Amino acid sequence: MRIWLEFTEEIIEEDIGPEVRKLNTQEGVKFYTGYDRGDPLDLFFEILSIPQEVIVGFSCWDNINAGFRPDGIYRLDSAVLTVITMTSGGYGPDSPLRYYQRLKARADSLEDIREIWLQVRTGELDPEKDFTKDSVQLSEPLVPPLPDE
Repeated sequence: MRIWLEFTEEIIEEDIGPEVRKLNTQEGVKFYTGYDRGDPLDLFFEILSIPQEVIVGFSCWDNINAGFRPDGIYRLDSAVLTVITMTSGGYGPDSPLRYYQRLKARADSLEDIREIWLQVRTGELDPEKDFTKDSVQLSEPLVPPLPDE
């Protein structure tokens, strides 16, 4: 999980706790990444010594078995979570095709990201936009077929 930070003149990087080993930067925004702690339900995130005033948001992602939840966009309070079915492998007998779902979430607060993560994983929250129900079937292909030779 990433904790996005925006420092002020009053609170600088040295004010965060020692357990936050190093900060990363993406497009000028600093963030802490708990690489081995990607699950927002992990209680580790409650003990971080990061002043609340510099936290601007949270984000995380994970892969789960395919078919677990409908693909789509889920919303709850400040949190947004997407579920997309993906594939990997399929290159031969030693690499069978595997289907999985990628969950990606972001929220303004730790409570919101935890709640949406929990409700989607337990099936308590339905998608606001269900990609399987809301997809459009085309009557004609977008690319015309190649002529016969």
